[in-house]
Amino acid sequence: MGQKKYTKLMHKIDNIMNRPRLPKLGVVRLGTRDVNGKPTEIKHFMIDTDPAIAQKTREIYGEAPTVIDVAFYTDAIDEAYRCTYQRWGKSIKKGTPYLACEGNGQVAIESNGGVDKERLCPCPALGKDCKKTTVLKILLPKISLTGYFILATKSESNAQTIQTAIDLVYRMTGGLIMRPLRLMRTEGYAEVNGFKVKKYFLALIFDETAWKETRVQKREIENDKMLENAEKKPLMQIRPVVPPFEEDSTRASIYEEKRLKTGRAKLKEKIKLCIKDPRAECQFHKLMRI
Repeated sequence: MGQKKYTKLMHKIDNIMNRPRLPKLGVVRLGTRDVNGKPTEIKHFMIDTDPAIAQKTREIYGEAPTVIDVAFYTDAIDEAYRCTYQRWGKSIKKGTPYLACEGNGQVAIESNGGVDKERLCPCPALGKDCKKTTVLKILLPKISLTGYFILATKSESNAQTIQTAIDLVYRMTGGLIMRPLRLMRTEGYAEVNGFKVKKYFLALIFDETAWKETRVQKREIENDKMLENAEKKPLMQIRPVVPPFEEDSTRASIYEEKRLKTGRAKLKEKIKLCIKDPRAECQFHKLMRI
């Protein structure tokens, strides 16, 4: 019996493998919850992640970091920074929070029992359970480059600060990917119900010095590679330049003798013509008549 032949399938499906996705490693939190479950703001970053990554984070930044080094893994602003209206719910079975509704101010996607449906946005829940939320997908280069962290804030001031910083970096450098940035917690005051309340805001700072050093190092690496490739290739053989020939006295005399001989031959021909044709008016004919 002959062997059975199987059709070789393609190794990928079009337009699916072209969308790489990094795994989520954790969350950078700006606050905690008190005994009653209400959110409470803190003055430092709290990185909620895997125990091994959390241990590395504490070794580098300490227990309560107020400044962390961050970067974006993409040049697409819409993927790195997103500001939408979000309403969160709580799962009845597991008791864990989940994103119940998300909208852009015109259309929202509401999840109800695992079924997604569209609805108008905003809705009456705005300002109550639904709030404008800014989400950042960032890398922590000193911790890990294998995945991203989520940072979310509902502060309008933080949203404007982050958006301004991202636009500035994009215009200055022509992109966002792996630009050295520093995320900071700064102390300030905000007016709440007519009273000044101490708040902790976000600041996203572009590290221009580190960016220049990175570009210089990259240029040096490229130069080293060019020199290494040049050393491997055989040198181009260059033909020696022959100095111009200098005429000596012997060659000059031969040339002069040849020129005189040619001149005498032409002179004889002209004299012969004058003798044959006495009507020709030329110097030789006049000399002959004299």
